[in-house]
Amino acid sequence: MKKGLLIVATILLGLTLTATAQPGTCGKSCRHDGPGMGCGKMGGGQGMMMHRGGGMGNGMGMERIMAMADKLELTDAQRTKLKQLHETFQLEQIDRRAGLEKAQLKLRGLMGDDKAATAEINKAIDDVTALKGEMAKMRVRHHAEMKSVLTEKQQQMLKELRVEKRKEVRVRVFEGDDDLDEGEMPATPPPGTGH
Repeated sequence: MKKGLLIVATILLGLTLTATAQPGTCGKSCRHDGPGMGCGKMGGGQGMMMHRGGGMGNGMGMERIMAMADKLELTDAQRTKLKQLHETFQLEQIDRRAGLEKAQLKLRGLMGDDKAATAEINKAIDDVTALKGEMAKMRVRHHAEMKSVLTEKQQQMLKELRVEKRKEVRVRVFEGDDDLDEGEMPATPPPGTGH
């Protein structure tokens, strides 16, 4: 029984480590520990709510909003508030990410210890899972906070600009544009490409 549980836990740990060790979508060895996280920035073409995709619910990154600040007619107060929210979020994410790495390290140690109790391994797995859940909730909260800074009109404008950008990128992908950044790649291939 313990051996079977150990095998299952090892597989789960392997999958977790593989997912967190993958290079970021930027092509560098960055850690993208969650939706919306790019190379030291939010957005990076990735989603807020899901790691892939784009959209208000999953792509309202700080960099994206600031790049469209003039089109969105952001006030100075809105720009300041968004920057403050983003900085606070980044600091919290750093702390959570460090906690997650510690929990994963502890779990790896237990997995390699033939004398580790099943209950202790299960607790370590629960700790890793709980930290990942906290990080996901933080991202949802941050998204809601950023959204609350924008007016309804600005939210609609952002949504429309995002749809335009997505269409433009898909056309460029379909036409074989080699100048696309990885962050611009759509989550799904354009229709008719056979992928």
